Amino acid sequence: MIRLILLNFFIFTAFLVKAQGYFEVLENIGQDMLNSDEENVRARAAEIFVKRIDSLIANDEQFIEADLKNIRSLSTLDAPDKKFRLLTWSSPNEDKSYNYFGRVVFKEGKYIRSVVLNDSGWKYSKPESRKTDEDNWLGAVYYNLIKKKHRRKTYYILLGWNGNNAFSNRKLIDVLVLDKKTDRIYFGAPIFTNKRTEYRQIFEFGEKSTMSLKFNEKEDKIIFDHLSPIQANQKGLFEFYAPDFTYDAFVWKKGKWRLETNIDARNKDLNEGNQRKKPEKGLKPSN
Repeated sequence: MIRLILLNFFIFTAFLVKAQGYFEVLENIGQDMLNSDEENVRARAAEIFVKRIDSLIANDEQFIEADLKNIRSLSTLDAPDKKFRLLTWSSPNEDKSYNYFGRVVFKEGKYIRSVVLNDSGWKYSKPESRKTDEDNWLGAVYYNLIKKKHRRKTYYILLGWNGNNAFSNRKLIDVLVLDKKTDRIYFGAPIFTNKRTEYRQIFEFGEKSTMSLKFNEKEDKIIFDHLSPIQANQKGLFEFYAPDFTYDAFVWKKGKWRLETNIDARNKDLNEGNQRKKPEKGLKPSN
């Protein structure tokens, strides 16, 4: 038994040494993908980044457990129950829009299975009102994952950022659901109650503004800035929306996220980490 433990330790250590070189290369490619001044360099780097990620997933079974925090262009979230690892990233276009990429990686015994998330380009007119799947993904870079269970259903709540265009950004609360019957991944679930039941929440605001959207574990709440137009006659023109220094929250009750408006967010625990920093060209966004 001791010999087996030592053997596994040396195998994993060897992987870490080898992987460290891979990760450094990925970090360099990722920085070119996000920050190069030349569009063709960014595009080529994005292609190589995808191939490198997929190669690591396919060829290194330890990749699903490796520490990837030093790859700043890649957001890595692990499900609390260890059922999957979620990888998301983006690459900027010349017109200030972004391309989004995602992989859901499962470890099934000795095997690794990866599901590709295909960005739909936000083609739906009312995305809050529909369920989507892995082939029609509303592309985003996710920065938090919260597991919620009600009766026999498990929901993985995702907080994410979407760069939209030159005039506005989005943040969203989405839901990932693993369907055992179809062996597919679905996004969205009718668990948000406001004036009506919705499948996800989307917030759009001006390019020069920032929005806080975070989960407060102690309160079991998703707390966020309330957005309003800067001037009254700009209602519905989301490029002119910004936080108005009030806060709302979704509270988890009986299997639903229920909206509470105008909450008191002066408590230090609620505001912790709310530095209102804007992500730089698709880097992992702050809360």
